[in-house]
Amino acid sequence: MNHIYIDTNVIVRFIIKDNKQQNRKTREYIALSQQKKVVLTILTEIILEVEYVLRKTYKIPREDITKSLESVVEMSYFHVMDRDILKQALVIYKSRTVDLIDIILFLKAKKAGADVLSFDKDFGKLKKYIRLSSK
Repeated sequence: MNHIYIDTNVIVRFIIKDNKQQNRKTREYIALSQQKKVVLTILTEIILEVEYVLRKTYKIPREDITKSLESVVEMSYFHVMDRDILKQALVIYKSRTVDLIDIILFLKAKKAGADVLSFDKDFGKLKKYIRLSSK
């Protein structure tokens, strides 16, 4: 079976639907995945970049970004790396003004039984953390 790693622009085209040709090509690959002819893998880093592009380039509201990313992460025909962490992260992202990358770092550290070392005050919104004072 052919394994394919999906780039950010493919997911953005899938969500935004602003390029009919690229959206059609994406759907063709999804159909192949549904038929078990290919495995479409999405890395956590790609989800993070998609969030950034949707927020900064397309100025999409946080709530809409969350819905779109939840939809992508939930799709069974994508092999999403760290799917459980991403699902948890999106629940938190929806309700707190914390960057998605910080939420994922926090959740991965928590899963590993580790703490987070950061100067970022946003980790205070995530409870368990170690933050160095910048003073």
